[in-house]
Amino acid sequence: MPTAKTPKRTVKCQVCPWSGKRYYGNGILVDPCPLCGHRVTYAEPWRGDQPVTLDPSLAGVARAA
Repeated sequence: MPTAKTPKRTVKCQVCPWSGKRYYGNGILVDPCPLCGHRVTYAEPWRGDQPVTLDPSLAGVARAA
């Protein structure tokens, strides 16, 4: 859980193996993966987090399969 001593949270890409830490606040999940440009999600879900939404570009691939 967030505390004053942990202003960052680990996020990961939905597609490639990139992960990193981002500061809390607006945009923590808005900025895409710096390597491939796909959507990121929290690396470790916490109680109260919203469900992960699939990257729209991945949804098109899933429908085509």
